[in-house]
Amino acid sequence: MNTAVTNIPLDKRVPGALSEQHWYCVVGQPIHHSLSPIMHNEALRLLSPALLNPGLLNPASTSKARRPPSYLALEVSPQELKPAVALMHLRGCLGFNVTVPHKVEVMKHLQRVDPTATAIGAVNTVIREENGWLGTNTDAAGFIRSMEEAGWSAAQTTHAVVLGAGGAARAVVMGLATAGVQHIHVMARREAQAQQLAQQLAPHVQVSLHAHGFETGTLQALFPNCDLLVQSTSATLDSSVASAFARGLPLGELPQHATVVDLVYKPLETTVLAAARSRGLRTVDGLGMLVHQGALALQHWLGDPLPSGPFPMGKVTGTMRDALLGSQEPLENDV
Repeated sequence: MNTAVTNIPLDKRVPGALSEQHWYCVVGQPIHHSLSPIMHNEALRLLSPALLNPGLLNPASTSKARRPPSYLALEVSPQELKPAVALMHLRGCLGFNVTVPHKVEVMKHLQRVDPTATAIGAVNTVIREENGWLGTNTDAAGFIRSMEEAGWSAAQTTHAVVLGAGGAARAVVMGLATAGVQHIHVMARREAQAQQLAQQLAPHVQVSLHAHGFETGTLQALFPNCDLLVQSTSATLDSSVASAFARGLPLGELPQHATVVDLVYKPLETTVLAAARSRGLRTVDGLGMLVHQGALALQHWLGDPLPSGPFPMGKVTGTMRDALLGSQEPLENDV
């Protein structure tokens, strides 16, 4: 199966039922920029010996797959989303990822949505069930796993500041709250957006959640007690404003033990991370969250074999990250 999908009729775009091949996909529009096929196909190549001989992972498996598994990109317009979801189940898709603009709308077309996705208000991973689809969201857990991989500890984090109030910020807040960070401050250019995020997530978390506008005075007041700063806006994507954005943050007010994260991964070292590193602060790029949310999706689809199976999670995530860094495709962000 090709990972590139052209804009042809939906019935022709969705592969036919392939009993001898596992297949997965990502749906969105536009989809040509998606990095998911690159990292997932490399991980599936690593796992294919076990998938073709499922007894290595699950002795009870009766899978008849005889060809290596594949992961493709499927261009789906908003008008096509409902029939596409039904057609993929009919034709044997074992699971799929969801990217813009479908992360919210797809929830209407799934038979079940789990509490994590309900709280975040978006689905990024869909799991095949006998009678339909189950939607979940791996972004929150993926963020936390990427942070722990980088040496961060929730136990040593009391106060976190999240810049931005979009979908990525919602996942970060949910992840931090679940990990046990007690005080989370969300800041947005439009304070009303930060307030809406806090109000919607408050019933699902047991932490102190605060909303603020993006004022210099507020930044200066919050940063001295900030253990973790998460930059989740698209400001560092835009080279015309990235430098000014970084200069506008009083990073010198952060304590020396603070960790600074930028969810943008193009460039890997953004202006915010470069400025933080120059002050001796620990920095974490955004590629880890992308990799770990993808690895968690694989766990859902494959029945959670990765940690105890023949391929440790670290091997899988390392393979996925290497695939992204070695790809000739430009790293384009979905933040």
